[in-house]
Amino acid sequence: MALSGLLMQSYFQNPLAGPYVLGIHSGATFFVALWFMFFNQMTGQIARLGPIGSALIGSFLMMSVIISISKKVGNKILLVLLGLFVSQLASGLLTVCLNFAQQDHIKAILLWSFGTFQRTALSDLPFLLLASLMPLILAFRMAAHLDLLNLGETYAHLSGMNFKKISLYVIMLTGFSTGLVVAFCGPIAFIGLAAIHLSKMIFKTEQHVVLIPASFMIGAIMALFVEALNLWMAPLSLPLNAVLGILGAPVIILFIYQMNFRQA
Repeated sequence: MALSGLLMQSYFQNPLAGPYVLGIHSGATFFVALWFMFFNQMTGQIARLGPIGSALIGSFLMMSVIISISKKVGNKILLVLLGLFVSQLASGLLTVCLNFAQQDHIKAILLWSFGTFQRTALSDLPFLLLASLMPLILAFRMAAHLDLLNLGETYAHLSGMNFKKISLYVIMLTGFSTGLVVAFCGPIAFIGLAAIHLSKMIFKTEQHVVLIPASFMIGAIMALFVEALNLWMAPLSLPLNAVLGILGAPVIILFIYQMNFRQA
């Protein structure tokens, strides 16, 4: 999630852009809701893998829509707006599903939306490791291009960068990374924002060759810290998104305050 957030902030040149700005998580959430509504009676391994597979399908379909749009729309602001509208469409469909869902289905959907790392089995870790390293390595290879994006789209064009190609790679990497996390852990919030700003505050640099591994590791440390805190508080543990919001919000507020202080 931290890597996805960094890619989105560099692409849109906006320090408050996050991994969910394109609405890919909405497609995943809607398909998971459909799974719980129609296949919640499944048991065993199918019951565990069903929501994961549904989220991956939803993320892939949403990412395909965003990529198709990005090829025809060169304006990044329009891309954000279209991503927002598609996200609102998925959210509207989700609300319709919840309106007709049974009480146990609504509870299952809400519990999934809170986010958790405890649905991930030990057997999933090799796949998750390989799937996480792939976008990390590809992002490393694009570090110089991402630095150019930070300087502006015009400067990137003048420097000879193929903007459309890099844009496509950024959207694909963001969609894949976001969909992967949402599928296995639910829609985890704040890591995609807080980890990046913590990295910038600690290392005091805008160079992606530093920020990519730093954000990746700080995001992982934040996730492990919150999970350890939840296990320590058991059985009074809080939803993962609640803890991340409580811990992550002060980081964003501090960043905004510092940014405003520098401009003043």
